[in-house]
Amino acid sequence: MVDTTNHAQGIEAPTGTDSRAVRLGRGFRRAVITAAGGTSVNPLDRESYAQATNRGYGEATGRGFELALVLVVFGGIGWLVDRVTGRAPLFFLIFAVVGFAGVAVKLWLGYDLEMREHDKGAVWSRSRRSTTGKGMR
Repeated sequence: MVDTTNHAQGIEAPTGTDSRAVRLGRGFRRAVITAAGGTSVNPLDRESYAQATNRGYGEATGRGFELALVLVVFGGIGWLVDRVTGRAPLFFLIFAVVGFAGVAVKLWLGYDLEMREHDKGAVWSRSRRSTTGKGMR
């Protein structure tokens, strides 16, 4: 008998005993972990990944509140100085701009420091020499 079904190459579902599928699974797992090599979080470990994600959301929310609160406080101080001196929007605008610039500089420097710490252990920051002392070819 001849099998007349049309089988496209590579579309078959892997069986549990197919060693090629098992190797692909291990290779995929290794590739995902290697891709996240610059981070301290294993993306396949759901609990630590969720904690790191929530920590990131918390930090971003804190930075947003900091930006808003500084603008409100500095704008309020400028408004009070305007009321005392009788110059309508002058000090309000000056204090608001200075407050925003200060927060922007603080966020920029904090981001730069955080990225330098992150890049220290990253793949692209490692030296070109292998652990055996011989250079790469």
